[in-house]
Amino acid sequence: LSESEQKLVADSIIGQRLSVRDTETLIKKLKNGQDSTAKDSISKAKPKGQAKNLDISLLEELRIELSSLGIQSSINATKLSIDFKSDAEITTLLKKIVK
Repeated sequence: LSESEQKLVADSIIGQRLSVRDTETLIKKLKNGQDSTAKDSISKAKPKGQAKNLDISLLEELRIELSSLGIQSSINATKLSIDFKSDAEITTLLKKIVK
């Protein structure tokens, strides 16, 4: 598999919590030239255990709190991503959580 396909598969395994069998099937499809089918199944599949009725306003509240600490973050669907620029930002967040 190409480097980009390997990254796509790795992200899919983690993000969708694919089983070993699902991963094997995905890789076989990619190797057999069924790239579009495999990539479509990756992009359309819903991660297992994803919350259906998650209150997004809670994520937004958390994002605002992180911002007040000077920590950049973003929300995508039901995921909150935190972009740390330095060890100091990580330390700040850890101190806030441990309190």
